[in-house]
Amino acid sequence: MGYACTACSHSIGYKMNIDNNSIARAWIEYTYLPDEDRDETCELFWAWEKLNNYIYSDPEKAWNIINIIIEYNQSDQILANLAAGPVESLLVHKGYEFVERFVERASSDPIFKKMLGGVWGNDIPINVWSKIQSVAGPSF
Repeated sequence: MGYACTACSHSIGYKMNIDNNSIARAWIEYTYLPDEDRDETCELFWAWEKLNNYIYSDPEKAWNIINIIIEYNQSDQILANLAAGPVESLLVHKGYEFVERFVERASSDPIFKKMLGGVWGNDIPINVWSKIQSVAGPSF
């Protein structure tokens, strides 16, 4: 059982045991699709869904995939989508557990620092948000 992807016209099967690198690559491909093609019927939606689910079920894996995505692609489009999506969600739901990693990485990696400039405070706990703001680059 599957759906037809309007962007790529492939049948979608449920992806179960996929390695982090494959998730990262597919997430990047999905992010580059036109907005009208990015929905749950797209063959690549599974990657977005996997990363999003890992934020709650396996935040360590989500953190690793986020870092792999940044390693593979540092374009503004990818950084902005990471910032406003999985990074922001990870900080909202697991911020106290991960904030020091974010601070450490941003202090030594200008690309990561830039990406953090795209995060909005929204529902991020105030103590976590103040630490992120102290190391984040300017909004872009």
